[in-house]
Amino acid sequence: MDLQLIILAQQYGTCKARNGRAGECINAGTCVSNGGTSDPANLCPGDKSIQCCTYGTCRNRQGIAGICQPVSTCSGISDPANLCPGGNNIQCCTSGDGSGGLSSFNRIMNIVLPPLNGIAPHITSHYGQRGGEFHGGTDFNYNVPGQYGINIQHPNVYSPVDGVVTFVGGDYGTVKIGTSTGYSHEILHLHTAKVQVNNNVRSGQLIGTMGGKGPNGFTQYAQHVHYQIKDRSGQTRNPENYH
Repeated sequence: MDLQLIILAQQYGTCKARNGRAGECINAGTCVSNGGTSDPANLCPGDKSIQCCTYGTCRNRQGIAGICQPVSTCSGISDPANLCPGGNNIQCCTSGDGSGGLSSFNRIMNIVLPPLNGIAPHITSHYGQRGGEFHGGTDFNYNVPGQYGINIQHPNVYSPVDGVVTFVGGDYGTVKIGTSTGYSHEILHLHTAKVQVNNNVRSGQLIGTMGGKGPNGFTQYAQHVHYQIKDRSGQTRNPENYH
């Protein structure tokens, strides 16, 4: 970003886009050329060309996953190394909630299903009792009405944690990732898997594509991510409280 554009970003300040991420108010064209996502909603001062620009995920120099965002919006630790697109004002934010106000689980959802075209993931079914059955995980997909748009295009799904792949496949299109804590982090209903057993994976690494696979085929369920966590004894834990 040249000096003129840096001044422009400073002039119009920071913002929060509809994907829940903190960003900077800059020219929409500049945002895209810098590798960002521009939100066309009226979130910034200036004319319509000034939009809220947000960036993707990152990993700091210690290997900790974070979010690329303006330094002033980071509630944790900003890494000044050149790890993010955008100008010097955009740094890799880790620790705290690391997301400019996102809850810890929202941050995990944004890693597993990164926002696309300004559309962020949202929870469609919580962990716990659901009607006459117990739901052992948390379901989410993109925040568009029903099975439309991104939700039916088999978007990429990324690992929520660092670990080793212990299982791939099964009736439910599952990838299981074991961590150093002995817990198993499991993503179900994948359309395709992009990893194999014994692969080492990092948080934010591609593991598959979103689908609706069940025992009766690839379209048994509405397309979404089912994320469940099991402890050392095999008991499920609430993902929304774990992170």
